[in-house]
Amino acid sequence: MLSIVLEVMQATTSGGRELYMLGMCARRCSEPTPIFGIPQRSLAYPIYKPAKRWEDFPNLTFTFDCTDRAVGFYADTEHHCQIFHMCDEDGRRIPYICANDTSFNQQYRVCDWDYNVNCGDAQSWYYLNELTYVTDPPKESTLSP
Repeated sequence: MLSIVLEVMQATTSGGRELYMLGMCARRCSEPTPIFGIPQRSLAYPIYKPAKRWEDFPNLTFTFDCTDRAVGFYADTEHHCQIFHMCDEDGRRIPYICANDTSFNQQYRVCDWDYNVNCGDAQSWYYLNELTYVTDPPKESTLSP
């Protein structure tokens, strides 16, 4: 019988950290082997390739706009919160990506494990940026030249 099975692969980084990766393969086997202890993700998030610069993601498009938003960090719900944007004081958008198997937790404004993030609630936490990153207008100088 040809089955699609999940395999857990172990790797060690150059720093000595052990990583466990989940992969799929098609092979002949009598019974698929269940894997226990691996959290199930609620959505099939894409696995983006490692990149050094944002330009290495030419296929991604964004509809998120920073116009009239407070300075801060915002989850991109269109990309299942795996991508988030920093809006600066000039209304510019700078996109960031969370590591694989993590998503942007808007409530705490950090990348967190996917199973800890409810992306559907992200927009209800956007207001926290207004409370955290308060920017005052520049004060006029009272000194004369």
